[in-house]
Amino acid sequence: MEAEAFAFINDGVEGEDEDDREDRAGGDEDSESVDYEFENCLDAASLLQLNNNDPALTELNVRFGRYQFANRVDWKSENYFDGIGNNTHLKTLYLYYDNDGDYEYEDADSDDDSPTIDEISQAIGDFCRYLATNRSIEHLSYTCPFEMEPLTVFIENNDNLRHLVITEFITDSSLILASSLSNRKNKSSLESVSFRNILCEMSCEFLSELIASLGGYHNLVQLDLSGSCLGREASIALRRLIKQPNMKLEELNLSNIPIHNECAAILADGFAKSKTLKKLNFSGQDSVVGFGLGVEGIIALADVLANSVTIKSVDLRNNHLVTSIGWCRFFHRLRNSETVVEELNLGGNTITYEGAAALTAAFSNSDKLNTLVLPVDQLNSTRGW
Repeated sequence: MEAEAFAFINDGVEGEDEDDREDRAGGDEDSESVDYEFENCLDAASLLQLNNNDPALTELNVRFGRYQFANRVDWKSENYFDGIGNNTHLKTLYLYYDNDGDYEYEDADSDDDSPTIDEISQAIGDFCRYLATNRSIEHLSYTCPFEMEPLTVFIENNDNLRHLVITEFITDSSLILASSLSNRKNKSSLESVSFRNILCEMSCEFLSELIASLGGYHNLVQLDLSGSCLGREASIALRRLIKQPNMKLEELNLSNIPIHNECAAILADGFAKSKTLKKLNFSGQDSVVGFGLGVEGIIALADVLANSVTIKSVDLRNNHLVTSIGWCRFFHRLRNSETVVEELNLGGNTITYEGAAALTAAFSNSDKLNTLVLPVDQLNSTRGW
């Protein structure tokens, strides 16, 4: 039997609870989506909703994988997704490749008949060609480590696209995506962009091209680069983007990134010039050393916070490279300043009693700070307070 790559429409991810789903979706709580169990193949009801342009179908989750069933269908040969291009009610689309393959069902075929990675890549490309003419989708989340060229027509021509999330794609696609964003006809609609987990060889160079392609997107409010490689060139590109006169960027997520001192200094220069930035995230991971800022980087950030009149929320969780002395220096730089920081998350860091005293002194005259996060398990003489 010839192997076929095929898709599943579902309302969630195996093993996730409702909170996980809402975090993954990030969409309107009132929006409706196709509600089918994960193991069900595409059925008549869901396809009728899609192809009949049903107003109730506003959110769609499409998973591509290597799953085999006795009742499987070849969606490509049956033109099941013809309706997505002309659909006028669909607002949110999640398109992702699942390479887990550990699910077992009684009606599953032999693994020997599973489609190859090339066949799955081709199937995703075919789906994106169906998608190319759609103009109703406002939120696209794409998590597929395959060639992105088939998706570029949709990105360039959908004037209603407001939120774009691209995760774990191959770096060869970066230049294609950058070109697509540069050529996009309507640069005013896009409000948030995420380029997550770009960690392949030469990814720092590719990331700089992606950031540069956002020039001219003056209504961009949120930018998420979490988990990616932020080298010198990418930092320069980000500084240039932030300093654009008409840029409205308010939230920047640089979590789970090792930010070297040179890059931190470059970024700090951009932050200091921004008149719109409100929220910065430099958090790392609890069990991983190396993410976040170093001592010199945290000092550069303190100088920015001491003078900024817009930055109100800063997440510095798990910046393990910053020593207890480094935190003392950070707080001392904020002392007697007019910082407007309202939320400060310092969880997971090595802050001693001396640091606590410096922190208290830094914000003793501040009437702005209303949220300070310091987990109770840090209150010990060995690791912190």
